[in-house]
Amino acid sequence: MNSMVLGRDLLQVAFEHAPCAIVVTRNRRVLECNHAFCDLFGYEKQKLIGQLMLKLCLMRLARGLL
Repeated sequence: MNSMVLGRDLLQVAFEHAPCAIVVTRNRRVLECNHAFCDLFGYEKQKLIGQLMLKLCLMRLARGLL
């Protein structure tokens, strides 16, 4: 296994298991997110991918969580 693949795997594990919520977006839509982000919004990853960040924030605001 070369060091580039090992480094990419390590970054993926760090991203997924970071204690802080991390999200990657494009055009304000969720492309990728970690476990902490899923926990923050209360949804499984599959439900968050493709969602607009504004919609997610408004839903949290409506529930009194922001």
